[in-house]
Amino acid sequence: MHQTLRDAIDAQYASFSAARPRTVEGCACCTSAEELAALVAAPREGLGAAALDFYARKALTTVGATAEFRYFWPRLAELTIRGELLTDTEIVFGKPLYGAHDTWPPEERAALMRLASALGEWLAVEEQDPGEVDVWVCAIGLLTENIQDPRDFLRPLLAATPAAWTNLRSLVDWNLDRIRKKRRLENGFWENAPNGASLILEWLAKEPRAIEAARALDGEMAELYGTEPPQ
Repeated sequence: MHQTLRDAIDAQYASFSAARPRTVEGCACCTSAEELAALVAAPREGLGAAALDFYARKALTTVGATAEFRYFWPRLAELTIRGELLTDTEIVFGKPLYGAHDTWPPEERAALMRLASALGEWLAVEEQDPGEVDVWVCAIGLLTENIQDPRDFLRPLLAATPAAWTNLRSLVDWNLDRIRKKRRLENGFWENAPNGASLILEWLAKEPRAIEAARALDGEMAELYGTEPPQ
């Protein structure tokens, strides 16, 4: 894991410092007593994907309340970034928003924004698969919705580094067709963060570096298909 991310994860553990809950309640029709007991059988740092995957999907809807979620959040974020959870990244990173994270204590909100910042910095130094770039940008949007402008955390993508340029082009390419046809972003999870979605749409349309990426992609497409770039 990139050191900036590691430091941001450490900040989650330090800021979300509530004691381990004694029990976690859940809907009996879709959660077993054994699954719920496993959540509190060990400190959060010792819980793996096998114990937390179901919770990552069901937290705040059919399992547990906000207080328990804030306890488990650092471990959920860590396992997601490590790629160990099967639950969609956007679901995990959308849970704080679902739990009204803009009302959480200031130190917790600051830790969330530090994590969003670290994710943006990560995208500037490590090339990702195109779909993963889109996933993480949406995760940043979900994490920052109602707290801060997501564009603040995407500035590293504008840096003059090979990874930043590759990832920015991937983001533009992933969304370009949907933006042109429907004025929407490709990732359906943006529906949960409409303010962020609007800001990212504006950013992709007006940011010179993003426009440059779109033009570069159009040129490549024109050469490949023997047609003029779309207007």
